[in-house]
Amino acid sequence: MKRVFNCFLILALVSAPVWARPLTTDDATIHGLGHWEGQVYDTVNTYKNAISTNTIGVQITNGILPNCDLKLEIPTFTSNVSGIGDAIIHTKYLFYQNGDNRLAARVDFKLPSGNAAAGLGSGYANYVLWLAGATKLGPVKVYKNLVYSSVGTAAGAPTANYYQLSVAGEYPIDKWTAASEIIWNNSVAPNVLTILVGGNYAITPAIVVDAGLTFGLTSQSQPYVFTCGLTQNI
Repeated sequence: MKRVFNCFLILALVSAPVWARPLTTDDATIHGLGHWEGQVYDTVNTYKNAISTNTIGVQITNGILPNCDLKLEIPTFTSNVSGIGDAIIHTKYLFYQNGDNRLAARVDFKLPSGNAAAGLGSGYANYVLWLAGATKLGPVKVYKNLVYSSVGTAAGAPTANYYQLSVAGEYPIDKWTAASEIIWNNSVAPNVLTILVGGNYAITPAIVVDAGLTFGLTSQSQPYVFTCGLTQNI
């Protein structure tokens, strides 16, 4: 049961819904009314006991209002337990913008749609609240997030709501963008602290591929997490 819980917690921390892949930190941007985006990602988590989990996810985003996006995410596990996990609905509202400075609020709802008995879901709904800010320092785009997560887990599993802080940066170089972020949260003790290095490449203005490697900096952080993905804007 603890391993199943860890699987869902890591999904929430590092492969959860992202809006500027491969970053987990939200970039506080909105797609705009009527615009669509599709994403496919693969995330591999490596545990300290050499066990790894693999998650393949599909995300579809639509700008439902000029300042509001709605996204559906469906993860699929392909490791010790295989199958479709709990679906996640994300909604984000941009409530402030002045040039390159932005503030957005986001709410994620995880639905108990996966088969909890088979280890593919928690069996409970839960939510995550995000406050995302963005600015620009010269050529570097800087993002900051404050997150509160209400963790829903199966009976008997360790559970604790937690706070998360993250800071990320993107540096564009022609069609390439270098990206890095550092994330802290108090979901466990010692607290989780990770750093990601990665980037993305624009094959066309509408098609972007990405990859990133996260390193755990504390004993309770996963040692390595690799993610890659493809984004198609319509």
